[in-house]
Amino acid sequence: MNDLVEQILELIKGKKTAIDMQVIMFQSRSTTYRKLKDEGTSISEIKNLYQDCGAFSVIRKKDDMSRRAFKEELSKFLLCDPDDVWKRFNERYHMGVIEYKKKIKKKNQLTDLEFDLLKRQILFIIRREPHTLKQLCEITNRSRSYVLAALKDLDQVLGGYGGGLGKGYFIVSSEKERLLHASWCANWKKSMQYC
Repeated sequence: MNDLVEQILELIKGKKTAIDMQVIMFQSRSTTYRKLKDEGTSISEIKNLYQDCGAFSVIRKKDDMSRRAFKEELSKFLLCDPDDVWKRFNERYHMGVIEYKKKIKKKNQLTDLEFDLLKRQILFIIRREPHTLKQLCEITNRSRSYVLAALKDLDQVLGGYGGGLGKGYFIVSSEKERLLHASWCANWKKSMQYC
């Protein structure tokens, strides 16, 4: 992550508004928005990723925490008072915390919300520069199988390992790149005698 994104993330954690950010960062909101747009992101995307990552990880640890500690920890990520946690969670995810916890126990794997979050995280990460599968697993803190399943669902993401393609997974921006990748895959399969 670069300095601007980290700086904005710290301000979001401190529950600062866009006007507060303008004063603290000594630059206008339009300048901040323009810099983020150049990087392909926005304040709301950073905020949503922060909230979702934190909320889901806290809920997974719910059984190891007291009710009060759980509410306080969850309120940090939902950016609200501990008394409003249940209401805020319900508004954001259209289900209660207990209902979500039951889904986790029933599935014993990633829920649909967590899998969607993983896909958004991967897009956020590789939008700036390509990353290898190992790097994506380390950054998202997920296993290879989950990351590969998420990558398979993302049509605009392809992987390359040389031969005109960068190393790692990247976002496809043109049909030419897609054709180059298909040609590379065909040549690789042929060289490995998979055909």
